[in-house]
Amino acid sequence: MPSAAGGVSLASAPAYHISTILRLFIERLLRRQDPKLLDVGPICAENINLLARQTARLYVCDMFIRIDRERERTGALRSVWRHLDYPDKSFDGILLWDLLDRLDDSDVASLLERCHSILKQGGMLVVFFFGEQGGQESVNSFIIEDEGYRVSTRAQAHLKLPLRRRNARDILDMLSSFRLVKSVICGNGLREFLLQRM
Repeated sequence: MPSAAGGVSLASAPAYHISTILRLFIERLLRRQDPKLLDVGPICAENINLLARQTARLYVCDMFIRIDRERERTGALRSVWRHLDYPDKSFDGILLWDLLDRLDDSDVASLLERCHSILKQGGMLVVFFFGEQGGQESVNSFIIEDEGYRVSTRAQAHLKLPLRRRNARDILDMLSSFRLVKSVICGNGLREFLLQRM
């Protein structure tokens, strides 16, 4: 049901969705030898348990909480990217969830440049976006509920990161250093992207 602003009413949207993108991401990840996966948070036990069973090596680095703390401490994000100081070409896959919805354009560029560097050739990146008319002001964890890739959200009230709404063209421009493999628009207005480092 559309909201007064013309977007999707989150009150009427389902509390979960089945993620085609996550299924495709994991299937492709498992074809790689000894795959290494990085999840940038918000971290939740359900995702850690499921992803640790499905990949050779899972790394977690909750950038949401680090960004929140850095903004509170300094008002800027100059040094926060040091937490992603992994060697180049370390990972076969990275889960960014909706982190790009919480950053200004220059910080998005910094994060995507870092992700490009730490992904292996052919490595994959999953990005969720709410776009111009969707999303909630509060930060949420995306919870992978089961191996059927049913995904729900859980509010993270302790995180105070503003939502920055962008149109689809701006989103794709930001991601132009990666090859788009597949994108899906979900019923709640969420856009899911699977991208690949070439």
